[in-house]
Amino acid sequence: AAIVPASEAAQTIVINDLRVQEGSVSGTIVNKSSATLRGVKLLLRQVWQWKDERHPGTDSPGRALPFTLSGDVAPNASAPFTFQIPPLEQRSDGRFVTTMDVTGFTEVGP
Repeated sequence: AAIVPASEAAQTIVINDLRVQEGSVSGTIVNKSSATLRGVKLLLRQVWQWKDERHPGTDSPGRALPFTLSGDVAPNASAPFTFQIPPLEQRSDGRFVTTMDVTGFTEVGP
């Protein structure tokens, strides 16, 4: 097993068409390598940004949710994904900024 820097991993795997809707997150994993990818781990971050950052509240509702893609992603191919997520708290004192990152994967074969 080897750990590669994020810059190298970004040349191997990317997330396209990320969509967050009420109750779900979906997108497409793109494998840009010549090896099969297995056990792709994703982290959904929903960061809370206060309307007044100079005087933030004490109860930030931000969260991070881990997911693992079921199945393999073939070389130079893509795979759609959809995960169910709990609803976000409805508030008027800020907004959520959502991102998703690849946090791990295994390359299988050349």
